[in-house]
Amino acid sequence: CTGAGPYSMHTPHCPWFFTALELAARGARVVLVDRGPGIFAGASAAGEGKIHLGYVFARDAPDRTARLMVEGAFAFATILGRHVGPDAFARHLSTPFVYRVLPGSLSSPEELAAFYGKVDAMVADRLAAPGASYLGGAAPYEPVHCLVDDPACGANGPALAAFATSERAVDPAFLRASVSAAVAAHERIETIFNCNVTGFARTAGGAPIPLTADGPLGRFDWVVNAAWDQRLKLDATLGHVTRRPILHRRKVGIVVGVPADRPAVESATLVLGAFGDVVNYGGGRLYLSWYPSGCIARSDAIAPPDDWRQPLSRREEERLFSDASERLCAIVPGLSAALASAGSPILKPGVITSWGAGDVDQRDTELHRRFDIGPRLLEPSYVSVDTGKLTMAPLFAARTAAMVMA
Repeated sequence: CTGAGPYSMHTPHCPWFFTALELAARGARVVLVDRGPGIFAGASAAGEGKIHLGYVFARDAPDRTARLMVEGAFAFATILGRHVGPDAFARHLSTPFVYRVLPGSLSSPEELAAFYGKVDAMVADRLAAPGASYLGGAAPYEPVHCLVDDPACGANGPALAAFATSERAVDPAFLRASVSAAVAAHERIETIFNCNVTGFARTAGGAPIPLTADGPLGRFDWVVNAAWDQRLKLDATLGHVTRRPILHRRKVGIVVGVPADRPAVESATLVLGAFGDVVNYGGGRLYLSWYPSGCIARSDAIAPPDDWRQPLSRREEERLFSDASERLCAIVPGLSAALASAGSPILKPGVITSWGAGDVDQRDTELHRRFDIGPRLLEPSYVSVDTGKLTMAPLFAARTAAMVMA
């Protein structure tokens, strides 16, 4: 590479696209390398896009994962807004999430209410700072409160309790389009897609050289590894081998279109355990997830099997959609009527990578914690980024860029 440095090379998950923009804004020339066909083509596209305030992490102490999520959530719109426009989020947010507590929940309604109160106190402290807001102020914040007359609760209802929250999701389709446009338009960012980095080779006095099946890519001043489910495998090629248990889960998200004039369907998160979500992005776009059938594979290897990249069969898609819609319609009011006129669903498998073992229906698994994440300087000129959740991507991108440009 020639010209003004520093140079950066990355094998990306969604945080790297944000990191590329942060680095380029600071004057770096960036080469962005992805094994996929484009931006947000992997796990980020398969998720619901929730910008967490920490409520779902009630099995951890509130001053750990929830506090970190609040920090990331309050930074999300500010940082990303620098690149896609400060007001862009307002038209692409979901309706607020209702948290429904199901039988078999790992925490009781009373325990959850106490936890939510502690999180709300942290949010209130954050809002007291000048200029602070959740999602740029486009999503008004109110403390969590119990819905006394919720139609899904009661003696014959499927839920034990329901809590109204101010949490929202950002439509992943908007994120993909807006971030793609920002990356493509930036003169200091070069993209190389459909390129699989298989490892790194050390050099004397420089950053590691990325290796592919076609040979080395070249020399760079810095390498940032934000490869999500492949991150630990790539770190290991430089001798950075973890001994911690890790779990990769292949989980299917479902996007479906319904008539926009139908009665509104709420956004709902079903807690606390192996349940699911419904997200209403507006304009007739819904997201469905039912974990018991939608989590279709698990692996505790350093990286998931290559066959996880294979598409689902039509028969499997039909089975997964049928089961998810049947289960969720029994819990979320109005969903059944909305899906009666739905178009063809789009099923998107993605990988969840997290520290821990077991599964989310177990009380003490590390899967319920996400505080030990973020960028790590593993050696000079080499940073490995564990994003943990989409919520944290812009904040960790800014921290990574500051680390590289220091």
